Amino acid sequence: MFAVFPLILLLLLAPINVYANPIPIPTVMMTEEYINALIYPVGGEYWAYVCCRYPFRNIGYSEVAMKFPVPPECMDISVFVDNVPVYWSWSGEKYSTEIGEMEMITWTVKNPPKEFEVKVVYRNRLVAAGGEHVFLYALGTGRYAEYYSKELTAHIRLVVVGAAESYVARLGGETIDSGMAVATPLTLSYDLKSGMFRQFEEDFIFIFNTSIRPSNLQFSTDKPVYAEGEPVTFWLHNAGEEFVTLCNSAPWMIVSANYGMSIVYKPVALQVVREVAPGETVSWTWNQKNNGGEPVEPGLYAVVLEAGGQRLIAPFTIRKTVEFPGRLNVKLRLYPEKATVRLDALLKKRPEPTEPLRNLTVRVTVLPRGEHLTGTFHIDGQVSPEELEKLPLHSLSLHVDCGRRRGGGNITASFNPSENLPVRSVNVSFSTMQMDTTLVELNVSGTAVFSRVHLKDETARMLEIYAATLSTPAGMEMARHKIEEMTNGSIKLKHLTLSFSRETCMLNVSVTLLMNMSALKEPPSMISRFSGTAYLQWGVTRPPLANLTKLKLNAGYDGEMGVFSGDMTFEVEGNESAMMEEISNSIVKRLISKSSVASTLSGWLRNFRVGIYGRFIFKLKIPANTLQVSGITLRYKKDPSETSMKLIEAISSMPAPPRNVVIMLEAGSNEYGVVKLKLPSGMSTDRILISGNASALRNITYTTSRNPWGITDYKIYMREAMIGGRKYQLLIATNSTLKEVMAETGRIILKVEGTPGLRGGLNLTFPRNMLDGADLKSIGVLIDGEPAERVIAEKNGKISILVTYPQQSRTVEVEWTLPCPYGTLVRYEPYMIAGVAAAIIIAIIIIKRHS
Repeated sequence: MFAVFPLILLLLLAPINVYANPIPIPTVMMTEEYINALIYPVGGEYWAYVCCRYPFRNIGYSEVAMKFPVPPECMDISVFVDNVPVYWSWSGEKYSTEIGEMEMITWTVKNPPKEFEVKVVYRNRLVAAGGEHVFLYALGTGRYAEYYSKELTAHIRLVVVGAAESYVARLGGETIDSGMAVATPLTLSYDLKSGMFRQFEEDFIFIFNTSIRPSNLQFSTDKPVYAEGEPVTFWLHNAGEEFVTLCNSAPWMIVSANYGMSIVYKPVALQVVREVAPGETVSWTWNQKNNGGEPVEPGLYAVVLEAGGQRLIAPFTIRKTVEFPGRLNVKLRLYPEKATVRLDALLKKRPEPTEPLRNLTVRVTVLPRGEHLTGTFHIDGQVSPEELEKLPLHSLSLHVDCGRRRGGGNITASFNPSENLPVRSVNVSFSTMQMDTTLVELNVSGTAVFSRVHLKDETARMLEIYAATLSTPAGMEMARHKIEEMTNGSIKLKHLTLSFSRETCMLNVSVTLLMNMSALKEPPSMISRFSGTAYLQWGVTRPPLANLTKLKLNAGYDGEMGVFSGDMTFEVEGNESAMMEEISNSIVKRLISKSSVASTLSGWLRNFRVGIYGRFIFKLKIPANTLQVSGITLRYKKDPSETSMKLIEAISSMPAPPRNVVIMLEAGSNEYGVVKLKLPSGMSTDRILISGNASALRNITYTTSRNPWGITDYKIYMREAMIGGRKYQLLIATNSTLKEVMAETGRIILKVEGTPGLRGGLNLTFPRNMLDGADLKSIGVLIDGEPAERVIAEKNGKISILVTYPQQSRTVEVEWTLPCPYGTLVRYEPYMIAGVAAAIIIAIIIIKRHS
């Protein structure tokens, strides 16, 4: 809503006579594309390992969205921009081909340079029928293309390993090549041209005939992607019932499959025949160096192995190592049905958006409370002197106060006027009223004061024309149509008044808008150079199912010192899990692609649902360059109980993390279950540190057992209590920090501390004889002096007491009522009462006689 007034000014100040260029600007241009496919047999099937490169020229775009069709049963999809991995997601759209529909993936290139290269890598099982195998590359994306070029050339290189007999290559329905396979491997090259000012609209199809001999040999690398310099391990397993002969000790070679197939390394092998027994597995390792001892470049490679008269192939990718600019510690705590994440980073250099600032502090806290999310946001900082001189803003004051159905606020800003920005000050006030569940009425009124010195006569005359035009019914209708067009129909103009006085140099605007919150989308750019920057980025794919019930915002800027600050509190009502999933998906989509290191995680992160654990906290400090994020949960979408296993699998299959990235795995527990990590030796541990070799996790397993204490993330404390000269052993399981334990007759006092926002718990176990005969029913618990619910259990002569509470500094008192010390005489109670009564009567008689 804050952008409405500047948006109207932009609309009014935009030139009227704008004509379209035959080639839209901004645009991206592509004249060449390179498709390299390695086709190889696995068992009784054929697979294709495909690497596609697309060099682009960018003219004007600050953000480029791209789509790409991938074949059915596609695996290990990776997208890179200038060799940096980026996040991709399924678009939900279909691409039709003659062998069926393909799913489409999509990604966004943020702030692309003038020239950049996109690379897509994937592998897929080929469609097979009647001895024919079909490889299809979706070349015909010209029907969807948003790029332009004089002519497009597709360079296609195919390498077919195995017993290919004949083949046909087609572009759509037109045959471009056919023949008989005369060599193994079969290597083919095609350079296809789209024609002048055209894109390809037909797909490339390669069909080959082969007879595959059933094989009992399994050959593979230990993972599909490796980092630079990381040892490549590959293995051969004999799943048959007969011995398999290897002609020497290392009957393999490494080939580059980037452009055709060329040998880069062939080991010196002992000329000794080796037999691989049924059920036996043999393995080898390559150090990523060629025969000259030099490291190989990143790219697509394959291991070719001769075994039992067969040629086996296992492709893999060497990925360029992505260094984190500083140091990053990632802590993953594994639970039976989720994992929590904490990030602590020390940045070597500032994040790009903070470079114009001298200092910056950002703190965000979000706390779930049932069906509500409450949060606070704080920011303060100072603009550097170099940037301060460039800023036209002199001062700014912003106040917003919104409730459940109504809200309002005001913005006051003063500027340093210039010819480019002749505005001296702006004062805007607004109010909102919710009409129904999705419709909001927004009233905005504002005044802009122009500098008489800097206001050009041409601009003043244009403002007068606009004010006069919009005062007519036709002008109002034009404005109404323009606003609906710019906002995709989600905002409708109900009222507009515009006036401008040349004498006072004042522009007054009053506008009433009806906004359909469920239909709000990012508006299209009206002027190309403002694309992606001039309009509000909504940040989520669609507004989650939530109502903003409270929002308070105060912000200010002092242009004299360049100091700014802002504080906001908010409360949102709705489905917490739905809100968090929508917001987290948006964060992954919009932010991860900007970070090269975080992007390497995005390939598997999309398989997990992100949520809040306890309290979400985000802290960023500049120039200290520290970043802390905590309170994040991950749950495997298909089955939360598999979260720990899937995380271990995902991390172990990633390339080795950079030297300055450390991953810590910790075992956690919920109320019902406890996770234990197991090393290959069989020993259990609570934590594992990973630095440099993530593949070591492959041998890590975990077990889940019952939680005997009923406390999440408990720690065990042993304490000694002395009462009446006797010692008692106390066992305390708690997820709070135990500060002090005191014991006295009939009472145990415990003082604990914990992080506010989390749920605390304590399970106290002590010997039964510590009660000194007291009844279990007499045991009570006080938390900060108030009675509390407790669960009491007795087993093997020991008492356990379980209590829970909101974390903070707490005093927990466990007390019981001691029995009467003469309780053994209770059975003589009637006689005692009679005796006492008789004694009293006798005493009264004696006293009377004496008187």
